[in-house]
Amino acid sequence: MEIVRNPNEETLKQEAGTYLSSLIAKEGNAPLLILFSSGSALEILSYAATPEDTSNLTLGVLDERFTKNPKENNCVSLKETSFYKNVVIGGARIIDTSMRFERVETLAETMNSAWEKWIKENPGGHILATFGMGADGHTSGIMPYPEDSGMFDILFEDERKAVVGYDARGKNPIPLRATSTLPFLRTHITGGVVYIAGENKRPALERVLCDTGTIAETPARIFKEMKSIRLFTNSIETN
Repeated sequence: MEIVRNPNEETLKQEAGTYLSSLIAKEGNAPLLILFSSGSALEILSYAATPEDTSNLTLGVLDERFTKNPKENNCVSLKETSFYKNVVIGGARIIDTSMRFERVETLAETMNSAWEKWIKENPGGHILATFGMGADGHTSGIMPYPEDSGMFDILFEDERKAVVGYDARGKNPIPLRATSTLPFLRTHITGGVVYIAGENKRPALERVLCDTGTIAETPARIFKEMKSIRLFTNSIETN
């Protein structure tokens, strides 16, 4: 995992967005699925260039919130970005999770089926992702379970699933989530951009980078087990 540090937050966003652009451009016209995290990680899209032809792109979200409030829906937030609007004009498609679902399990099954269908139909394609991290060390909707690593493994280490739906009650104000599993992140993401800014995230980021610790305690440690991850941050000093 490569780390890029810049104390200027706006410049950091620009560097992260530019790097995402380079990853997209690198694929040329090959099929490309891009899965986005919500929150501050979406802000880097303001600096991501739009390819002239985006018909090879499919967009989606890494995790989705099961909520009736559209302002809390990650896909709705993605659709509000200029990047999304520009690539759709160029022919990009979207795995739409902004619609209403009866249960969080149905939402997860819909995302799981869509991802698996894309992989099956595009054997030569690549999957990129953007990530953020919460102050508690969660990422991609994967909440920490330091008190129950067995439950954490049951939820997030199931190799049969790309997406899991679960109740993070007590872990997050919006508890019902559909999110990527850890095996999917390890196996299928071929390039990733991580954006982490803010002093309040320093302790969790230090745990991510520490030689000791577990993913159940700090889920963002998964970054160290993934392919081609570049982390952009102003939360730590780097040598």
